[in-house]
Amino acid sequence: MSTEHMSGKGYTALRQSVSNTDTEDEDEDDNVARTLDNISKGADRNTETNTVYDKGCFYPLDETRNVANRGKNCRKMLGYCNNDIPIMVIDGDSHLDLWKRREMSLLRRLCLAISILLCVATVLIFLYALPCDNEVTCLVISEQQSPLTWDKTLQGVELHGPISVIPGSPDSLIFLLRGQHYGVNSSGSLKQQQIPSEGGGVLSVQGVSGTPLWWVTLKRLPLEIDCFALDTDGSGKPDCIVAGEKGLLVSIEPTTGMIHWSSAIHTYSKLPVLLPDIDSDGIDDLLSVEIMAESILGLVLLSGRNGQVVGRPLTRDCSSIQIISFNSNVTVSYSCDETNGKRSTKSVPLKELLDTVNSSQVGKKLTSKSQTSLRGFTVSNHDANMYNWELTPFHRLSIQNRETHPDEFYQANINLTLHKVANESHLIWSHVNPNSFAMEPAILTMTGYPYMTGFVIKFWQWPHNEQPERINSSLIKRRLTERVQIVLMNCTEVHTINASQIEIVQLCRDGDCQPSLHLQTRSVAIVDLNRDGTRELISYRSSYDLEKSQILTSQIQIVKLNMEVSKLTQQNVD
Repeated sequence: MSTEHMSGKGYTALRQSVSNTDTEDEDEDDNVARTLDNISKGADRNTETNTVYDKGCFYPLDETRNVANRGKNCRKMLGYCNNDIPIMVIDGDSHLDLWKRREMSLLRRLCLAISILLCVATVLIFLYALPCDNEVTCLVISEQQSPLTWDKTLQGVELHGPISVIPGSPDSLIFLLRGQHYGVNSSGSLKQQQIPSEGGGVLSVQGVSGTPLWWVTLKRLPLEIDCFALDTDGSGKPDCIVAGEKGLLVSIEPTTGMIHWSSAIHTYSKLPVLLPDIDSDGIDDLLSVEIMAESILGLVLLSGRNGQVVGRPLTRDCSSIQIISFNSNVTVSYSCDETNGKRSTKSVPLKELLDTVNSSQVGKKLTSKSQTSLRGFTVSNHDANMYNWELTPFHRLSIQNRETHPDEFYQANINLTLHKVANESHLIWSHVNPNSFAMEPAILTMTGYPYMTGFVIKFWQWPHNEQPERINSSLIKRRLTERVQIVLMNCTEVHTINASQIEIVQLCRDGDCQPSLHLQTRSVAIVDLNRDGTRELISYRSSYDLEKSQILTSQIQIVKLNMEVSKLTQQNVD
């Protein structure tokens, strides 16, 4: 038996042992583990052996049991082998197919597109197709969200004069300013550019938001402004001509606030008359009244390009001269209040005036082109106490403010008449308001509707028999009510609504009041700022607030006019 074992051909039975204890089982497992470990270490040391041990080790991938072949077969068949333990690796790019996005079928694409379109259509139907329960409510809600409804407050200044709308992207608004005369000056929104108390300025704000764009400080009070008639720098866009007290006459760029020129002579406080180009510099020129000395006044020609004197064609001994008109026949009409108390009116051809000027200064030849292109500045009504308008070919508006007291107390009389034929008229609406003053209205035109029109008008009304409050020996305080009214008419049917009502506080000294009644007469305007077909109502007001250290406060306000017109369905006021 021993011979067979040594030759490798016999069979030797393994020793069997059975134990009922856990300790013996654990010892046997430890012996087997040590045996396997010794066999593995022996195989590593015997690198030249061609066969592996056949006790306690099994190599399923190498039937030859050759160590060299085993390592080679592992790398070739599996691509990777470490510590005799095979690891599966997927060859090729076939495994990437698991992560590829499958193409959507045509039917699924069609269903997705239909579902998206259905959602969009539902939203549009709810927004635009379904009617509101109340059309007026829907209109008001949509317009209240408009960015054109805003107000802007300024401190230490009084707003006055006309409202100038400068076209642009977006449009801008230009206002005249007057410095605070009484009370305590405030470091408000114009802190860094304080307006002098005896002077004024020009302010530009953005039309859609009220954001200040620029302001110009003037040592003399501006009274009139026109930003549409004259291009003084040849840029192709008109500039603002500002006239005021103590000979103020300047040209200002409306988009930047840059001053082009300022006249060095003392002219009167009205806007000059616009003349054709008489000095051949490509810019239209100006005709104004020069105050040379007491009771010595005269007509003066000014260059539109630089404001310098071109000539002095006429000098008269007058206490005042007013240029009445300048017609298409190139004739200047003016009135002279003579020192003896008489008033004379004369008309002088422009050519005759130019003949008195040195020929080297003036090009006397007026071409037919210049005569047919005469333009004038927008000048306020000569008599602020009386207005007359032709609203439509059939409607006439007449406003008269009759003075009842020397301290700015008036009675406002407004008549609206319908003219059917040349000599026949019917009074369709009248308004008489004692202790009140009616200011210049803003006309609301209805294109394509000859019988429909309207206007917006502002009233100042003083309390009846109320004595002013005296602050000190020279300063008094007055309280009044400012009311804005909208009047709409369709043929003979007239509707009126109150747009706003607020209390105004005036401070007065020796008849000079602030805010001034006559400086506030053009404080409303109707425009379409964003050109969307709906018009906005622009208004401003100024008032002292004695509860805040006697500070003068001014406010600019813009509202959609349609918002106010919609109140007609809720009010029935005749």
